[in-house]
Amino acid sequence: MGIDADAQTVTDFIRKLRPSTLTKDTQVTNHSFADGSANAYQAILPKGTAVLVDAGGKPVARCRCGNPLAEPAQLEKQTKCFNCPPNYQPPPPCGDKCFKEEPNPPPVKPIGEKPKVDPIAVSKAELEKCRKDKGSLEQCKTEYEKTRQQCAASPFNPACDSSVCFDANVDNSSSGCGSYIDRGDILGACLKLETAQKQECLKRLDELQKKCAADPAQAACKADPKIKAFRLRRLCTVNGDRPECGAVQIDCQKNPQFGCEPLKNTCLTKPDRPDCKALDEFKKKCSATPAPPECKAPTGAAAPTLKRQDEADPQGGDPGTGADPGAGGDPGAGGAPGTGADPGAGGDPGAGGGQGGQAPGTDGTQQPGGTPPP
Repeated sequence: MGIDADAQTVTDFIRKLRPSTLTKDTQVTNHSFADGSANAYQAILPKGTAVLVDAGGKPVARCRCGNPLAEPAQLEKQTKCFNCPPNYQPPPPCGDKCFKEEPNPPPVKPIGEKPKVDPIAVSKAELEKCRKDKGSLEQCKTEYEKTRQQCAASPFNPACDSSVCFDANVDNSSSGCGSYIDRGDILGACLKLETAQKQECLKRLDELQKKCAADPAQAACKADPKIKAFRLRRLCTVNGDRPECGAVQIDCQKNPQFGCEPLKNTCLTKPDRPDCKALDEFKKKCSATPAPPECKAPTGAAAPTLKRQDEADPQGGDPGTGADPGAGGDPGAGGAPGTGADPGAGGDPGAGGGQGGQAPGTDGTQQPGGTPPP
């Protein structure tokens, strides 16, 4: 490419390139690497291929494999095209407009920076493997408790869904991720009731806990994320020592919602609460320029990605929000638990509700001319 082969020069060169997508079939000189050297060959990159272009608009690298690209060689009319459709004619020279620039390319990462790995997602994968191998959460207590404790402190992490957290009992759990196997996590809602009511409350919650542990995908085991977030805000307003309250404060800072104002006001009178200290640390981190990505408010839109030829977009469906777990009611002085799964906080919760680079020739290029490279 006409540049020195030292790391800094290559880095500076690459950072000046622009990610783009070819708008038509484009002939290029591609390269393979064999026997310690680069070997040039002619290739046709199909329309839709993701490439990097230089300031002059020339494709200089293929995004999928990083192979360097150069100006195409002129082909004879009788040149044979491998992997091309019948009667395919190689495209004419591209000219100046054979691509469109990606408007929101992903940021360039520093040399040697490893992709960030979500520890909760890793723990959950270990839990799911154990559950698949052994059959139940009871046989995977170590993996389950590790994942649940991580989710208790980060209840808004996408991995912390009803497969990990007993969300149907979120108002009464000891943390933002209720337990499916710790019976103590359902006792608080029932112990303040009269004996007969207490037994009925424990029986109902015990049955629900076991049912959701066995099949957390049921509608009765899920909670609408917005309702869950509101309930956590309400709980943390009263008790900032709960493990999830730092994450709840930070969520309110990034995306103010109903119930955030009373929670944030607690830090005016009790700045030494653990959740208020976590919020202060977050504000300091986000005052830097540029601010870290985690400081941005959620938009609900997927992060922009390059549209790469040969690679299907992941089909991620909306897992659904489940049913409204019931608004329950304000804690009262006593009374029978509601008929829904949410028995309130020891009082009358009301009626409750339903719980709701690759080798050339194998990376998708078409190859005109001669014998296809290995």
